[in-house]
Amino acid sequence: MAVYWHKGKSDGRGAQALESELECTPISAETAIGESLSQAPKSRFPVSDKRRLALYPGPLVVWMAAIFGGSSLSAGAVNRGPITLSNYPLVLAGAHAFEFMVMAVLAYRLFNAYWKKPLPLLWLAVLATTLAYAASDELHQAFVPGRVPSWIDIGFDSLGAISGIFLAEALARLAGLLRRVFGSRQIDAHSK
Repeated sequence: MAVYWHKGKSDGRGAQALESELECTPISAETAIGESLSQAPKSRFPVSDKRRLALYPGPLVVWMAAIFGGSSLSAGAVNRGPITLSNYPLVLAGAHAFEFMVMAVLAYRLFNAYWKKPLPLLWLAVLATTLAYAASDELHQAFVPGRVPSWIDIGFDSLGAISGIFLAEALARLAGLLRRVFGSRQIDAHSK
C-alpha cells in the first residue's frame, strides 16, 4: 500500500486525486513511519533508562539512607543528651546543615531533570521534600534508644536545605553558561 506524503502530512484521499492536485512522491508506509519518527523530538536524556536511574534518583536515595543510618545510632554512639540552642555544639549544627544541604542539591538535580516547572515551584518542591525528610528523621530518632527529636535539629536542617537550593541553582546556572560557551563538546582536562 502506498502512502502519499506532502509537507509532513499524509492524506487518506485516493492516490489519483492527490497526484492530479499535488506533485507527490509515493512512499511506503514503513518509510513514512520512519520519517515521522526521525522528526520526533529527541529525548532530554541521551543515556539509557538504567543509567538515568543511577544518575538522578540513585544518589538521592543513597544519601537519604546514609542520613537514616546515622539517625539510627544510639545515644552512646553519638554522646548526646538534651541540647538547647545555647549549648548546641557547632560541629553538630554544621553536620546537620551539611547533610541536608547535600540532600537538597541531589533533590534539585532529580526534580530539575524530570519535572520542568518554574523555578519558584522547583525550589519549593525541593525545600518541602527536604524538610519533610528532616521531620521524619527527627520522628525516627524518637524511637532510637537514648535519642530525642529536636526542633533545633530541624532548624539547622532547613538552613542546610536552603543553602543547598542556592548552591544547586548556582551550579545549574554555571553548567548552562559553560554549555553556551563551549557548546555541546565534552570538556576533558586529561586529553591534553
